[in-house]
Amino acid sequence: MDQGGASKTYQRRNPTLLLFYTLAYTRVEMYGKGYGMPSSHSQFVAYFSVSLSLFLLMRYVPSPSTTHSPATFTERLLLSCVACLCAAAVAVSRLYLNYHTPKQVMVGCAAGALSAVAWFLVTTYF
Repeated sequence: MDQGGASKTYQRRNPTLLLFYTLAYTRVEMYGKGYGMPSSHSQFVAYFSVSLSLFLLMRYVPSPSTTHSPATFTERLLLSCVACLCAAAVAVSRLYLNYHTPKQVMVGCAAGALSAVAWFLVTTYF
């Protein structure tokens, strides 16, 4: 039995491996005008979601009021998780629509998240 037959049999049994192989090693035709490095959509949504999460979880101090009840920590945590899930959805959509490569999207997300953390540290401590 040759190597090709063994790997095809294994891929049929393991759908996760097949998905990984398809995403990692398949060359797809890129649409758009050759959008570059990094993905600006991924960078923006990563920056926004990390900034919002840091603000809600670290800096926001609820004050009691007679007109409304302030958000609890659980509600703020839930909102932060929703923001991060939305950011992940935008990043995945850039891949799904073949506008960017996985590397471009990962670099965009990393740049946005690092920028948000840096800005949070600068505005908090300086």
